[in-house]
Amino acid sequence: MKQLFVIIFFNWLILNCFSQNQQKFYTLDEVKNASSDTIFALNLSKNKLTEVPQEIERFSQLRFLNLSRNKLNRLPDFISNFKHLLEINLDKNQFDVFPLVLTRTTNLETIILSNNQLNYIPDQISQNKHLKILDLYNNQVEKYGNGLLELHQLQILDLSGTMYGTLFHKDIRTKLHWVKVKMDPPCKCLD
Repeated sequence: MKQLFVIIFFNWLILNCFSQNQQKFYTLDEVKNASSDTIFALNLSKNKLTEVPQEIERFSQLRFLNLSRNKLNRLPDFISNFKHLLEINLDKNQFDVFPLVLTRTTNLETIILSNNQLNYIPDQISQNKHLKILDLYNNQVEKYGNGLLELHQLQILDLSGTMYGTLFHKDIRTKLHWVKVKMDPPCKCLD
């Protein structure tokens, strides 16, 4: 009986993971005439966008939004209206300030802001209670507030791609002891 339960559980797990990873991402051209409640994932990467197109505001059921490899440095307020949004990818843009609208998009589980120019994590991130992954790879994050310490669902924080001193390493790993913190090896030269 125990073996049957294990087999059923693993089959369910495989099917569940497979179906989530098979989410169809649409481009803006593909959804121009689509019903707004049928689009769950948009891929607007590599479009040289300097602004997020206003026309995506109507897709209130979005769960995944890929805006990577553009020229964005801010996000519009309507992003916080995406109450079902689970993941946003902002890799390789021009953000030098953490977009605070993301802290009002409270169901987010994954925020990817790698390869930008961020230097701090705002306290308001504490509003992202469901956040599991925060990818800040290749940013010069020097400060993080107490808000990060309130994210008890956080599983992965990626701060690799930047060299930190041993004191910063120890401090963040101690304060976020439940999180897998990815960092390059520390350098005593920065203490």
